[in-house]
Amino acid sequence: MNLLSKILLIKNYLLGRYSIKSYSQEGEDLILARIFEGKQKGIYVDVGAHHPLRFSNTYLLYRQGWSGINLDANPGSMDAFKMLRPRDLNLQLGIADKISRKIFYQFNEPAINTFDYSLIKNNLKVGYKLVGKQSISVLPLSAILHRYLQIKHIDLLSIDIEGFDYRALKSMDWTYSPTVVVIEQLGASFAKLINSRSSQLLLKQGYHLHAKTVNSAIYLLD
Repeated sequence: MNLLSKILLIKNYLLGRYSIKSYSQEGEDLILARIFEGKQKGIYVDVGAHHPLRFSNTYLLYRQGWSGINLDANPGSMDAFKMLRPRDLNLQLGIADKISRKIFYQFNEPAINTFDYSLIKNNLKVGYKLVGKQSISVLPLSAILHRYLQIKHIDLLSIDIEGFDYRALKSMDWTYSPTVVVIEQLGASFAKLINSRSSQLLLKQGYHLHAKTVNSAIYLLD
């Protein structure tokens, strides 16, 4: 074995031994793994789950034995979930604060698909392309939990639905008392987070801001 091969072998060994893989967009799942350290089984609800592995706040927990509900409005999104996350309940549904139908705007990057018309201009400005739109049924989050969840507590609620995050929070039944709530709050400083509608709602429900990444805020139940 030549010197280069030995170096590559040692490098791969060290990376495999000492690194921890993250599946989230900004390492949110590593923060969650630390919060829930030692908890081998738990229940999550992932709203705007997008993909079973890519940008997933819940896949690392799934690998540790957790299970839960994945929700996403993207047409066809649940095909991959059913294949790669068979322990989960995987539902192609939109979430809002009222039962209705809304136009779902689709881009060449599915992670930014949205019901929020006000986001379209900025998405186009930064180079994304609008590739389609369709009318999709949306339901309150509470209705989904009442219909599909047998227990009255969840450990993690993760919400990332491109502009409709606050509406999802408004539609939540807080008697399920999630231990941790992760919500997308784009680029906000700690000061702005505290004064945001989402933060104020969560504070009233007994949560405090525990950590943040660039675009996500993590709240713990007091």
